[in-house]
Amino acid sequence: MQYAPAKYFPNVSSYPSGPPSGDAIFIACLYVPSKDHRRKGYGTIMLKNLLEEFRERGFKAVETFAR
Repeated sequence: MQYAPAKYFPNVSSYPSGPPSGDAIFIACLYVPSKDHRRKGYGTIMLKNLLEEFRERGFKAVETFAR
C-alpha cells in the first residue's frame, strides 16, 4: 500500500479525471504481490483496514484511480 495527501504525488494532477481534492488522502497503490495470494480476499481486507485507519485519523475523503 502507498498513500498520502495528493500533494505528495506530483504526477496525479495530470490524470485524465483531474487532480484529487486538496483535503483528500490519495491511495496511489494497493495490491497483493504474490500470485498465490490473489483472489482470496486479502486485497479487500487490506482496503477495509486502511479505510478504518483513515477514519480513526480523521480523514474525510479518500480518492484513488483504478487501472
